[in-house]
Amino acid sequence: MNILFVCSVYYPVTGGAQDPIDQLGAELVARGHRVDVLTRHVPDTTPKEEVRNGVHIHRIPNAVLPSDFRALTARLREFARAVRKPDVIHVVGLRRPLPMIAELLGCWWQVPVIQTVGGYDIPDVVDP
Repeated sequence: MNILFVCSVYYPVTGGAQDPIDQLGAELVARGHRVDVLTRHVPDTTPKEEVRNGVHIHRIPNAVLPSDFRALTARLREFARAVRKPDVIHVVGLRRPLPMIAELLGCWWQVPVIQTVGGYDIPDVVDP
């Protein structure tokens, strides 16, 4: 199975949702699956493409401003070419542009998108 994880922050940054995605990805590869991760290019000293523990990591430009998001959506075709068409997309997070990119790619490829939301992505009384 081809699996695409979309996570706004990933290796070499550690300490959040990226850690279980890193571990899960390595285990899925060990079981014979193809795993890709689409993430932001942070820090920008990391390579745009690399393979770690068998997981193919694809880093795309960071989007902060609305104009950045428009630029990212205009590059959907490029991102679709960079990643092998998945059988399923698992996106982690809600607030950043990458979850929306994942949803658009899911529509493009007509594949299911699973979204995990947790931590600071869940609003509460203090942070509506």
